[in-house]
Amino acid sequence: MEAFKFHISLNVSSIEKTNEFYSKLFGQEPVKVKEGYSKY
Repeated sequence: MEAFKFHISLNVSSIEKTNEFYSKLFGQEPVKVKEGYSKY
């Protein structure tokens, strides 16, 4: 059985605060960070 992958794009007012929130939620840092972009 193959695992499904999905992608979600969110527009946020503060990428720094968003990174902090999702890092705590997922228990890990983003795997890729660019200006105005993060990938978990």
